[in-house]
Amino acid sequence: MQLDNILTPIYIANMLKFFIACLLSGSSLAIQAQSTSLPSWFTDALNNKRLDTLYTFTSSSKLTPLQADFNGDDTRDIAVFVKETKTGKSGILLMEGKTLAYRVFGAGRAVAPGDDDFVWADRWRVYRSKTARETRFDPKSGDILGSNIVNLNKPGILIEDMEDGAAIAGGIIYWDGKKYKWIHQGE
Repeated sequence: MQLDNILTPIYIANMLKFFIACLLSGSSLAIQAQSTSLPSWFTDALNNKRLDTLYTFTSSSKLTPLQADFNGDDTRDIAVFVKETKTGKSGILLMEGKTLAYRVFGAGRAVAPGDDDFVWADRWRVYRSKTARETRFDPKSGDILGSNIVNLNKPGILIEDMEDGAAIAGGIIYWDGKKYKWIHQGE
């Protein structure tokens, strides 16, 4: 098949209609279109665990699924942005590729004191640096005390709140060798 046969005006018009339908119909159709790029083990586990009854999987150009070996078991893990069906709170569902165990951060489950909703998240990505700067707060006043450096042995998930094109706050979810932890960054 030649390339000029593929890019006919009818083909282009149909693709444009599909793209517009994805945008207008909400996130579920967009996720179905994206799910073809996710491995079958992930989508099968979502169905088998009936996670689609607990969470609505959301997607946008800024919050596409992330894939990396987050826990260091030499198997790719997948993180998707979700909304808890019951409360409508946003968060992250992370499924480990080797065990198919899943964890939820936000979406009604506190990651840090008072933070069980990632509605503020504008951008996320895999964080591969070996160190991260953690903002420290006074437990009584909530004032920022300073920061310290945290060493990371595995990739993490960086979630950011953006303002005028710059990250103003957020955090990193990372595996410390025993459990997932949260590093607060910014304000």
